[in-house]
Amino acid sequence: MGFLHIGYRGANVAWIEDIYVDRNYRNKGIATQSIYVAEEIIKSHAGYTSICFDVVPRNKEALRLYYKLGYDNLSIITVRKELYENNRDKVEKLMGMEFRY
Repeated sequence: MGFLHIGYRGANVAWIEDIYVDRNYRNKGIATQSIYVAEEIIKSHAGYTSICFDVVPRNKEALRLYYKLGYDNLSIITVRKELYENNRDKVEKLMGMEFRY
């Protein structure tokens, strides 16, 4: 029905990576419970003080879930340059700059 992968990068930051729930099982709390379990696993490793996610800006459903679960600090922002045609049709203003996504 899905999977979740935990990555330990650096001395004190863990990443919840590759979280996925099959469409047939979504909206049943599976992702939320999986994240809670992952948080407990990470807490059991001494020295880890924070957890991060990578998420594409278009994935509003995931962003809403993570925000609801307390993930409300921006940390690393990945910027990208398309080498050819840029088909990204949405624009977000952040710190006085416009970014396409």
